[in-house]
Amino acid sequence: MTPVSPMLSSHPVDQGELEFRYTAGLHGNEALGRELLLMLMQFLCKEYNDNNPRVHRLVAGIRIHLCSV
Repeated sequence: MTPVSPMLSSHPVDQGELEFRYTAGLHGNEALGRELLLMLMQFLCKEYNDNNPRVHRLVAGIRIHLCSV
């Protein structure tokens, strides 16, 4: 089974963009890590839609993978 993770990016097919993967559930409190990752995803999507300039710069400059596995 291949894990699937949502990706946030303003250029999803650009090969020159930096990439960062947040992974929840590897060590420690795995249930809490997944919950926090979902909250981060919700925050980034909401703030991007609300035109938060810091979030726009973050999404424009880095391809963000959110993996809760």
